[in-house]
Order: sequence, then C-alpha cells, then structure tokens
Amino acid sequence: MKLLIQLNFGLLGNLYVGVTQLLHFANYYKKLGYNCDFIFASNSGGRNGYSIPDIKFDELFDLESFGVFDTITTIEHSITNNQYGEYFCYGSSNPGVQWWDVFFNCEVDEFFTLYYKNYDNKIFSKNTVLPDIMPKFNKVVYEKVKLFKEKYPQIDSSLQLRLYGYGDKENYGERLTKVYSDLYESVKKSNKKFFLTSSCVSCLGKILELPNVFLFTYREMDDNKGDVNFDNINGGREKQLDTIYEYIAEMVMIGETNHVYFYSIHWQSTFLYYSFVNNPNIRIMTINDL
Repeated sequence: MKLLIQLNFGLLGNLYVGVTQLLHFANYYKKLGYNCDFIFASNSGGRNGYSIPDIKFDELFDLESFGVFDTITTIEHSITNNQYGEYFCYGSSNPGVQWWDVFFNCEVDEFFTLYYKNYDNKIFSKNTVLPDIMPKFNKVVYEKVKLFKEKYPQIDSSLQLRLYGYGDKENYGERLTKVYSDLYESVKKSNKKFFLTSSCVSCLGKILELPNVFLFTYREMDDNKGDVNFDNINGGREKQLDTIYEYIAEMVMIGETNHVYFYSIHWQSTFLYYSFVNNPNIRIMTINDL
C-alpha cells in the first residue's frame, strides 16, 4: 500500500497551512502501514503568486519534521493528471490546483478527511484543533529573524494587513484612505513598538515614518508593487531565494510578539497561521483594538 502526497508551491501562508495538514494526513496512513512518498511541485507558474522553478524543498523547510515520508522529491511542474504512474488521485478531480494533492496506488475504503480541507474563517478560533506537527523552516529564516530582533529589541507588537491586490497602488481608493488614516492616528498615539509586515507598504508612506514602526526589510515604496512572483526579481536565483527567505522571516517574526493587530478587506490572512500555531501566548486582534 502506497500513498503519494503532492505539495503545490503557492502563497506562503497557504504553504505552511498545507504542510501541517498533509503531515497529519500522512501520519494517519503511515500508522496503517502505508509507504508514504512526498513530491514538492516548485513552480505554480505564478498562479498563486509564487514561482521559483528550481527551488528545492529542503531550501524552504527543515526536513526533520518530515520523517514520516520514505522519499522527498522536488519537481518543477505540478502533476495535473488524475493518474500518475501506479497512483490515482483521491479527494480531487483537479490535482495541481489546490494546496496539496493525495494519490494512492490501491483502493481506499475510508478516505481520511480530517485536515484535508482548505483554510476557513475559523482558523484563529479558540476551538481550532492545533496540528500534531508544526514544521520548521530552513535555518536561514530563523537566523534572519534573530538578527532583526537583536537590532530592534524594543518591538513588542505586530501589524499585519491583508488587502486585495496585495497593496497595488491601483487599488488605493477612498475606503483604504480612511483605513490608513485611522490606522496612522492609532499607531501614532500608541506606546507600543510595532513590527509591520511589508504587505501593502506601497500605500503606507506616512505610517512608515512613525518612530514606533519597524519593517523587517525596508523596501522603497515605488518599488514595492505587491508583486510576489519571484521570476520577476532581478539578480538571479540567489537573489530570488534570499527574497523568499525575507518573506518567510516576516511571517515567523509575527509570532515573536504576543500581540498581533491585523486588518483584512476580505478574509483573515493565512500569513498569520504560523504564529497562531507556534506561539501559545499569541493574541490576534483587529486594528480596531489598538
């Protein structure tokens, strides 16, 4: 009996939610005696915003958490056929589209569905069941976080904003003007020291000037278009990889503070999920609580 799981490289928050889900899923079948193999599809073609065709899985994650798998393989393009060699896709008719896919080489009487679902609005609920395994990223990420904390030890809170268009200036309308105006006044009056993730930095000029706001990496406002397709980053593979480490480090850094304030136009950001499951003391609130 064999199980094959495919992880499709996508948005970073989704990616981390996905690996916690699939590890739980794989452990269930491992205990039943299945051989478990893992494929990481590194190129989403920009479908979910990310694309580094030749990145390897161990460049993103510490493999210690993935011992349940007998093999770990990186491929460039996702498997999109329902049949792959001896394997058949279960739980979906469109492999390569969702965050992760399941393939078996045999009939499955009972398909284990716990955690095999996408993120929903209850992700930060007190009733949310935490994953059994909370995998770690590549050690480069944590070194970046460590250096940032040493540089700005005064930081005690985080700000995370999730807007449509990922901060593109074309979306900066009357609604967002009001949001940022109110946010600016609240942050200015606060005695907290805020870590601000770089999402939507292109719209946050005044807030960036406040002395109690700190960015993980300063990005020139005119250069930050919210474009997170790494194929468009100049400087070759090394620069692309370093950039994704910076983005992941921002996600990890949120969890280094116990108080997180967020604002989202449509839905809560999975960018917060890593912090939610890795920091038992964290409080995630809206910016209205500032």
